[in-house]
Amino acid sequence: MNGIVSIGKVFEGQEYLLLDADTRQPAADKGELCLAGSQVVDGYLDTGGPESGNFITLEQTGEKRWYLTGDLVQKDDEGDLFFIGRTDTEVKISGFRVNLFEVDAVVRRAAGTALVACVLDERRTPCIVAFVGSETPADEQKIIQACKKELPWYMIPERIIFVEEMPLNVNAKIDRNQLKQRLHE
Repeated sequence: MNGIVSIGKVFEGQEYLLLDADTRQPAADKGELCLAGSQVVDGYLDTGGPESGNFITLEQTGEKRWYLTGDLVQKDDEGDLFFIGRTDTEVKISGFRVNLFEVDAVVRRAAGTALVACVLDERRTPCIVAFVGSETPADEQKIIQACKKELPWYMIPERIIFVEEMPLNVNAKIDRNQLKQRLHE
């Protein structure tokens, strides 16, 4: 599916559903992956019980507890699931839902580096800012022009910021929150 490798199917005997981000209702083929069954724990330690954070019940499914994974997935006709992003990388710009991972991929190709992270700048009219890790900055306008060829207008980064080193979180992944803080500095 669009060059994305399937993460497979949910194990037999386990349940899943896709939750629509806008309506918080079960969706047919695209949404946040929610799991139920024996693989779901009772809750996180010291977080206020099983209904806190990522554990919910849905009216449509009775007393069943669901774990919200935070992973955005899409289901194909054979029931295979494809990871398309994280709920924390999905933003709204001018009423359009945008997955920042999609923008990251286009900027990566245009900049010729894997060290790319896009964030939403909400200081004024919301827009996308792309951070590119590079010791020798590339041409910002060339990257933006490449984005214009592949992305709709609302997904094109307004600015490209070159950084020598990308901040990492405890999981050794690019820390988008630190990048957002840099916008305010």
